[in-house]
Amino acid sequence: PLLGLSFYNLIPSCNYCNSNLKGAIPFNLATHIHPYKEGFGHDATFDYLQIANYPQKSDPRNYQVEIIAKINNANPKYARIFGNGVNPSIGNLNVFKLLEIYQGHTDVVGELILKMDRNSPYYAQSIYQLITAVGATKREFYRYYFSNYLDDRDFNRRPLAKLTKDIVAKYMPE
Repeated sequence: PLLGLSFYNLIPSCNYCNSNLKGAIPFNLATHIHPYKEGFGHDATFDYLQIANYPQKSDPRNYQVEIIAKINNANPKYARIFGNGVNPSIGNLNVFKLLEIYQGHTDVVGELILKMDRNSPYYAQSIYQLITAVGATKREFYRYYFSNYLDDRDFNRRPLAKLTKDIVAKYMPE
């Protein structure tokens, strides 16, 4: 309670995440990831499944978002991200219902796939080559083409930055 009004203790979040989901759950570094100290990094990545074939490739009904564990469930960080299967107040994915929330962004997944695969898996690569021919960097290309940040350290600057990077990395590895 003492740090309740300390600027350095506050993490911007919407009312839904801060009040409705978090509620009175006690948070500490042993049970949850602190977004300013560490992120999911490469320990958890976004992926998607194509679950339908609506004619428009970017149709959000075509996709389902997944969050894939890239670490062993014996690793202590695993429970802090994915939970322990027993206590629903442990793990960021559980408490903040991240998988359910990201299902609401399948439109972004559809747009990314459309941008990456315009009749060819080499489409984005060819655009990147054209842009770099005029002196743009990979970061500039990424910001322009995918409307997001390439570097992990900038993920806090734009919503869905990690989702974007993980989905794009399937087609266009760094």
